[in-house]
Amino acid sequence: MALRPAELLSGVIQSFDVSLEELVYAEGDLVMNDRSLGSLRVTQVSNGAGGLTPMLVTDITQEDGRVMTKAIPYPGVTANASGKYEITAEHLQFYFAAQDGFGAGEKQTLQFSRATQDGSFTIAGETVNVSVGDTAVTIAQRVAEALNASDFIQNFGGRSAQAFDDGSVVIQFALTDSNVDRVSVTSSNVELTATVVEDVLREGPWALGEERTLTFAVPSTAGTISIAGVTISLNPAVETTAALVATKVQRELMAAGSAFVSVYSERRAIDNGDGTLTLRFPASEGDPVSFTLFDSNALGVMSQSLTDREFSGLEIKLNESDTDGDLATTEEYRLSFHQPIVEDSDRPQDSQIRIGLGQTGFTTDLTKLGFRTGVYVSGEVKEDLIVFSTLTHTPDASDPDVRPDLGVGFTLGAIYKEGTRDPVETLRVEPFNVVFTSSTHYNIIDRATNTLVAERSYNQDQGVSYRGVTLFLNTTPAAGDQFAVDGNQDGIGNNANMLRIAKLQTAAIVGGAGGFSLADAYGQVVTDVGNASFQASIAQKALEVVKDQAVQARDKISGVSLDEEAADLIRYQQAYQANAKVMQTASTLFDAILAVR
Repeated sequence: MALRPAELLSGVIQSFDVSLEELVYAEGDLVMNDRSLGSLRVTQVSNGAGGLTPMLVTDITQEDGRVMTKAIPYPGVTANASGKYEITAEHLQFYFAAQDGFGAGEKQTLQFSRATQDGSFTIAGETVNVSVGDTAVTIAQRVAEALNASDFIQNFGGRSAQAFDDGSVVIQFALTDSNVDRVSVTSSNVELTATVVEDVLREGPWALGEERTLTFAVPSTAGTISIAGVTISLNPAVETTAALVATKVQRELMAAGSAFVSVYSERRAIDNGDGTLTLRFPASEGDPVSFTLFDSNALGVMSQSLTDREFSGLEIKLNESDTDGDLATTEEYRLSFHQPIVEDSDRPQDSQIRIGLGQTGFTTDLTKLGFRTGVYVSGEVKEDLIVFSTLTHTPDASDPDVRPDLGVGFTLGAIYKEGTRDPVETLRVEPFNVVFTSSTHYNIIDRATNTLVAERSYNQDQGVSYRGVTLFLNTTPAAGDQFAVDGNQDGIGNNANMLRIAKLQTAAIVGGAGGFSLADAYGQVVTDVGNASFQASIAQKALEVVKDQAVQARDKISGVSLDEEAADLIRYQQAYQANAKVMQTASTLFDAILAVR
């Protein structure tokens, strides 16, 4: 059996407003493919210029129990007039992209000690000042602030530094960072212990990001090339080797604000030092279909290798649809979750995409994602449907321990259409037994499942009625009497086949759905044949007239008229006779002349 890709599409996602530090989702509220998702909130983070900037973050508990806070820098959040921050479908897309299910880059943990004297030390190119007596926690906080404001983190999406109350700093690298050097701490004037512990990167179970390798050559003339929307100028007088070309391209792609990293900041362009450049795309981005190569001056300086790693796994995209024909107005946004089946791959593929509630989640959490949270029964319900609503507490929105999403009632709706039901066919599919428990009471039991369907009182005048069938008994039943009711599968005493044959006279069995009965179809065939015969007769007569006209036209040009030929013969005969007379007269005159002596 062929496997189909798993796909899930949310409903329309409406934006909503939250306050600073208000949880949109708590950690564990949502579960995706059996993995608990982190929290989502708006907080204040350092902007690198000594100030604070509101930013969306997700908190994810690690295996060692630490809670890592990961920033979601794109798209940004701004406060409205009421001081609230609007959360949109695009924010939710990047919230999913930040989860550990897509993998996590290398972590380096630095453990500091108390400062024993005044001084400073350098870490990742940043200088940190300390004073005698500074605790390890104080130093760790100072280091994290310095690193988060530095180019070391600001210019590379997916990196962060976080201080903990045990005097440690955890530096989180992006999954697309490779060959990360150990962060070094150097000092010439302060005695400080800083131990570094490295944890290798972990590729997540949800997806593998794409990698592409570009090979460069020295340009033949000055010009430009374009990679992923970034235009790069090259000059053979400056970029004299392929390695220099690759270095400049890497620098331009990773420049702050470039089109290559403006949206997906975890993209990386890695200079391999040999004239090649490896482009790495985060797994959460999905398939980077917008990636393009363009050599505007035909410099012939780059080519794509054949050893790329294609994207595979779960892809989360934001779908936009124009609902009113005016692209300048607000559109409808939906999230689509797509996981293709990858053949010949050693990467396991889930056959389903599952998004649900964790132990702390509310139904309103799924509602924010555009998903319906009711219970829906599609199709025909074979049995009576009974719905019970229970409530064990009074909701209180101010108390987080009392679920505010549970109301005091519920709404039940149904859509139906009128139709006819063949009781015999129903019995063939769903036969039942009538079992008398006494002379005045009986039970109806579904034979297929042995389920007690109904308990009723028996009235001999009304009989036993169920699903369009009424059963009358000639004598009073006794307890233990049983009657099996089905669709008469053996056909004994059954004229159903004869009735079906009789119905063929009027049944629409010719021409498929909406067709004709046999009589109507025969009449239609006779009519069609008659019309075709009449049309053929008219066509024959018309073509005979055309033929006669064609013969006449031909005869006018190449035909022979007997009357004209006869007239010509008479004329020629008379001319011959006249000429003969002339010759006779001339002969007579000649003879007369010769006779003159």
